[in-house]
Amino acid sequence: MMCIPLPHDMTVGINKKLKIDTINYTLQGIVYHGSNHFTCRFLDKAGKCWAIDGQKISVLEAGYREPTLLVSGGRRAVLAIYTRD
Repeated sequence: MMCIPLPHDMTVGINKKLKIDTINYTLQGIVYHGSNHFTCRFLDKAGKCWAIDGQKISVLEAGYREPTLLVSGGRRAVLAIYTRD
């Protein structure tokens, strides 16, 4: 697993795939922050996208959609979580 902090002023998209040296990684989760509150989204092994907001857990659309990666519920993405392929 690899976690990458994201800059606060990030305006470009989050890569769903990364390659570092000869190792390939796939995006598995994103942590969001705003209004003194953290939330996250992650993909399970079946490809379902889960949203966690403290007391509430919901299933979202299957997979991540590009326009929704940087912002979720008014919160900005602060951390991308990747797993090794």
